[in-house]
Amino acid sequence: MERKRDDFMNFINQVLAHHDESDIHVFEFCLSTSNHYNFQIKNDWIVFAVRHNVKKLVLYGSIDEVQNLPDCLFACKSLVKLELALVDDVLVWPRKFELPNLRKLSLKFLVLSELGLRQDLYPSLPALEKLSIFFCNIDSFKVLCVSAARLKTFIMCSCPGMDGCSISIQAPNLMQFIDTGGVRRCYDFDIPPHS
Repeated sequence: MERKRDDFMNFINQVLAHHDESDIHVFEFCLSTSNHYNFQIKNDWIVFAVRHNVKKLVLYGSIDEVQNLPDCLFACKSLVKLELALVDDVLVWPRKFELPNLRKLSLKFLVLSELGLRQDLYPSLPALEKLSIFFCNIDSFKVLCVSAARLKTFIMCSCPGMDGCSISIQAPNLMQFIDTGGVRRCYDFDIPPHS
């Protein structure tokens, strides 16, 4: 099995090594975490996608390195959609980052901390229109704050640890809010009425 895993990893590396310098519009890795081969996404693959002006990046599985996602991901000016489904990985945003064109952010199966989804995160996402948080562990939150000027859709689904958590939303363009947690909680909306 280890040989098959190595062969697969080498195949991916060879495909990337032979790619020309053209842009990549969609870069998607869906590697089951329950497989017998223990495939893991390599940070080098993410760096490759960023260097080729990826517009949509989808990562399902787990990250190879114990370290965080590569910093260049959080400075990718071409990125429009980012979907991270990294089972039990702790999402840590760099101190300074900017994703000026990111419109859709989907977080799944991650462990989120208040530091990971801090209030000063949203000015670095000026184009954010849709935020989805599915099955993420948000145990450390007392109040989940979402503040994004262009946010139109905010979806939360079955996030462990949300029992005693309040949600504060500051989004003047919010048109859709869905919380399927099944728990009564306090919501604080700061949304001006549409005329």
